[in-house]
Amino acid sequence: MKRSLQHKLEKDFLLVIGSVLFAFIILEVGIFDALLREIQNVGAIIGSFFAGVFFTSIFTIAPASLVLIKIASFSDPLTVSVFGALGAMVGDLLVFFFVKHTLADDLITLIRRSKYQKIFHRLHFGILRFVMPVIGALVIASPLPDEVGLALLGVSKIKTIYLIPIALVMNFVGILALVFVGGLL
Repeated sequence: MKRSLQHKLEKDFLLVIGSVLFAFIILEVGIFDALLREIQNVGAIIGSFFAGVFFTSIFTIAPASLVLIKIASFSDPLTVSVFGALGAMVGDLLVFFFVKHTLADDLITLIRRSKYQKIFHRLHFGILRFVMPVIGALVIASPLPDEVGLALLGVSKIKTIYLIPIALVMNFVGILALVFVGGLL
């Protein structure tokens, strides 16, 4: 079991590194500029939405961030943030349903097997019950991968009806900060 987990982590790490390298390659080769011209033709709104969908995953956040920053350079940053957040919310919901049924269950199983089970059980029904959703929402707004925040929300057993506005608002804040900081650079 440990080897399998280590293998998965190594594979995920390589995918993240590959994603970042891919983002820089498409930026340097000029594919990115050609893509932006096409996005301008299709519209910043649609481009922002689809970039937002890909903004949620650790594997695609680097290219999606570049696209959002570039779109905001020739379009209204507020519009880019709104439609990027809508797309990110859709991406988060897709990830949440996966995380809720797999990663959260795996995390709970791992904790049940550990020697800290009693501590976690007491905290889970105490302060962690209120803190985990807040930390999860903050992670969604941050440049950290949304999977971590969604896992915390999944473990805290948040209902989907509450996840939708949380994901929308936190992604809006995160994307708005990204496009403004990206615009300054």
